[in-house]
Amino acid sequence: MAVTDCAIVGLQFHPSLYGPKWTQPGGIGTPVFPAQTTGELVGLFMAGCGHSFNSWIIEESQACNGDTVAVVMCPLCRYCQRIIDPFSDLYSLANEIVFA
Repeated sequence: MAVTDCAIVGLQFHPSLYGPKWTQPGGIGTPVFPAQTTGELVGLFMAGCGHSFNSWIIEESQACNGDTVAVVMCPLCRYCQRIIDPFSDLYSLANEIVFA
C-alpha cells in the first residue's frame, strides 16, 4: 500500500496509524519513547530511535518529488532510518544489509 506523503529521515513515519503510541519529544533525529531497557537491546540492528530489532520494515511511499521510494523503518515505532530512491534500488547490492 503506497502512502502519498513525504517520509523524513530521523522522524517517525505515520506513528499514529499503527500499533502502540510512541512519542518523539525531542524532534527529528532524537530517541523515541518508551525506550527499550538495556536487557532488551539484543537485536541484530539498532535504529536512530534507540530500539533494537532483527528486521526492518520496508514501505513503499510517494516522495515529495513524485518518485516512488522505499522507506526503511524501525518495526517497533516506525522511525524512518533511511529513504532509498528510487524504490527499485532497494534490491541492489549496496542495500543488501536491509535483508540480513
